[in-house]
Amino acid sequence: MIKSVKKPLFIAESTPVLLDSNGVSQHLDLTKTADAERAWKEWFTPYFKAINDNPDVIKAISYINGNWKSRPMWKNNNFFKNIDARLTENEYMKSQWLQETNQEKYLKSSDTLFEKLHNK
Repeated sequence: MIKSVKKPLFIAESTPVLLDSNGVSQHLDLTKTADAERAWKEWFTPYFKAINDNPDVIKAISYINGNWKSRPMWKNNNFFKNIDARLTENEYMKSQWLQETNQEKYLKSSDTLFEKLHNK
């Protein structure tokens, strides 16, 4: 379906959520290594696989590196009330993220970013 539209796809505001059988987010705290390892296996690996398998369609991603459960507006939200998605607070998670996103195919913020985008 997406490929038939022939438009680029931007995966915006992505954050890991693992749901239970009732559609409520399971506790997921990326500051804890056990949760980070589980999230990498169950959420990040499929996430990056989809990106890597569809380079002709997926052209941009953004990640919300936030502690959802600490924010009052998400306390009663079934998707975010149990989530701390700060991958920078855990060395395992940070290392996994950087190993993937430091690849040349990912453009980073820089003084020459718009030149690089224009030449693609």
